[in-house]
Amino acid sequence: MTSLFDTLQSGLAQGALYALVGLGLSLSLGMMKVINIAHGDLIVLGVSLASAVAALSGLNALACSAIVFPLMFGIGWLLQRYLLNREDGTALSPLLLTFALSIVLQNLQQEVLSPRAASIVSDPSKSMRVASGAMLTETLPWLTVAVTVGLYALTGALMSSTRWGRQLRAIADDPGTARLVGVNDKRLLALTAGGILAVTSVAAIVHDAPSLTSSAGGSGLLLSALEAVFLAGPGSLWGTFIGGLVIGIVHALGQQAGAGLGEVCGHLVFLAALVVRPRGLFGRGVRP
Repeated sequence: MTSLFDTLQSGLAQGALYALVGLGLSLSLGMMKVINIAHGDLIVLGVSLASAVAALSGLNALACSAIVFPLMFGIGWLLQRYLLNREDGTALSPLLLTFALSIVLQNLQQEVLSPRAASIVSDPSKSMRVASGAMLTETLPWLTVAVTVGLYALTGALMSSTRWGRQLRAIADDPGTARLVGVNDKRLLALTAGGILAVTSVAAIVHDAPSLTSSAGGSGLLLSALEAVFLAGPGSLWGTFIGGLVIGIVHALGQQAGAGLGEVCGHLVFLAALVVRPRGLFGRGVRP
């Protein structure tokens, strides 16, 4: 029973990370009509930068996050403002640009930054356990889920109740009309992309998943997060959160069944769900 509970906790923590990355992808797809293929690799870059800062300064994860946050915000802003915002008449261009960027980042990570970067989380709360009857509860998985829920709730409130959210929805519905009423769509999308990348990178740093310190970690993270988005269905905010948790728990259970089976089980669940519900379990489809 304890082993199963530990497995579920591990799956929840991993699923919360997928949900956080999926939040950024869901916003990019729903509001910006762009899938950033380099999203996972950019997050791995943020973790690697934090690892380098920790190695040089001895700072803990939270302090490293404070340093990396503005750097990742700037990278996200520049990428959206000067690459993805360009209008060349084809929807394929952002996909190709981010695919090329993903390859460059993976090679940069492999050649310049160590693919075996050390864990930077030195906070003792990671290993702190709280007795609960016969079971021992890890604090980090529940903290990760709580932070994820908070960020989803904040995003939902911002999207529905603020001028920023209304402008983003207007851009998603009709960019041309939004520009006519004074919305600076390029500036708004660049700021949004910077914020998404910065927040997700900080969450990944604190999460400290070992896979995020390898040059290939970004591709796996992107794939799992995309599965969370499309398992729920594009356009469903909280559905993406649930999809991330489902994928994370399935990965953990599959890994317990056999080494290397975690991701395979996740892919099978994703495929089966799309066969039954092609538009996702909760999705309304991307608005035209």
